[in-house]
Formats: sequence, C-alpha cells, structure tokens
Amino acid sequence: MPKAVSSDSPERFEGHIPPGALLNAFNTSDRINRYLIENLPLDAWKAKPVEGKGRTIAAIVAHMHNVRVDVAEGHEVRRDSASTGSLDGDSGAGTARP
Repeated sequence: MPKAVSSDSPERFEGHIPPGALLNAFNTSDRINRYLIENLPLDAWKAKPVEGKGRTIAAIVAHMHNVRVDVAEGHEVRRDSASTGSLDGDSGAGTARP
C-alpha cells in the first residue's frame, strides 16, 4: 500500500518543493524575523548568553543575514557553516555583510 503523504509535503513533489511553497515559507520567516528585530529591546542585542555559552542575538541575526546574502548571490550554502563563516570563530561572526 502506498505511503500516505500530505498534499503539501515535499514527498508529494518527489523531493522538489514548489517555488510558491518556498516563497511562502521565506515570507513567513521574514515576517517573524522582522517582528522580533523591531520589538527586541536594544539592551538584548548584545546581552551575554545565559551561562556565558552561545552567541549574542546580534551575532545570530548577522549570521542569518549573511546566509541569505549568500543564497541571493547564488553561492552554495553548506549546513556546517564553513562556507559562511563559523559563528564561533573570529571570521567576522556578528558582522553583517552588505
């Protein structure tokens, strides 16, 4: 018996997600990010993470922006962050590129 797959599941499209679904997901993510950025208190941007581990919110937002720039420019983006600079290294982490 064939496996049941939801109508908007990537499996329904044999591994290819329709462009409209990708744009919808991107727009939803963008709205959430903009809301958080516009409503986050200024002191929170550079606040030290709990227990001193992790990244500042500013570094996380800069990394997300840089990955989007890489995608928009057509660069291959790898999941291991080596192609966009490690968030933990000193390769410009926390600095957004234009």
